[in-house]
Amino acid sequence: MKTLLVILFLSSIARARVFDMSETRFGGYFSATYGASSVGKKFFEGESSADSYTKGFDTHMGGEFGFVYNTDHLSWLFGLEIIKPSKIKGIASASGTAVYSYTSDISAYIPKAGVEVVFYQAKTYRIFGQAYFGTGDLTVKTDYSNLTIAPNTDFSIEGKSTANLMNYSLGTEFHWNDNTTIVLAYSYRQLNFRNIKYLADVTNSFTGAASKGDRIMKSDGSPLKYDFTNTYITLGLRFWVQ
Repeated sequence: MKTLLVILFLSSIARARVFDMSETRFGGYFSATYGASSVGKKFFEGESSADSYTKGFDTHMGGEFGFVYNTDHLSWLFGLEIIKPSKIKGIASASGTAVYSYTSDISAYIPKAGVEVVFYQAKTYRIFGQAYFGTGDLTVKTDYSNLTIAPNTDFSIEGKSTANLMNYSLGTEFHWNDNTTIVLAYSYRQLNFRNIKYLADVTNSFTGAASKGDRIMKSDGSPLKYDFTNTYITLGLRFWVQ
């Protein structure tokens, strides 16, 4: 009799713990993102009399965390996305001769909100589409050294910018363990920082002195900009509270 009661009790617990996508309501999430960059060496081209560069921004890596509120086939998401391309170190040359070294570091932080629509849902997985909107902040710092062209002295440039984000995804979520699910998505991001301004006064640069708040310009007359627009893959986890 005792054995039967124990079996019934354990069975009731097992049934209570069966995961069902339709019963998820509120949870937190974090994810990692990776995609190719269309920026490459274009970020540096035209900044000086150099005509070739050894390194550019070839990939965009980042992460995101936030929370999600689900109403069965419609969810609301609120999060913070961080995009951090790898810091690069390169050499600029003119007609095959090295004229300076450069080190560049870029980061973008984007608070955003989105909606998720479920196209198909079963107990342990679902297929969805997402749309996000937000406003991002960019910071950039580039150090120049070993210059053999004007201004013939080491200098640094620090800039900042803001831009609006539009983000669309198609993905799937499936049960992994307990109340945890895995999310895999293919995404498109539109985020272009076209107006980067100096964070501080500069005395030396390829275009001469500049003041804080001035738009950063290249030697060829074009503005410095950074375009994060690309497609990328997202892999993440969701932790459902209920």
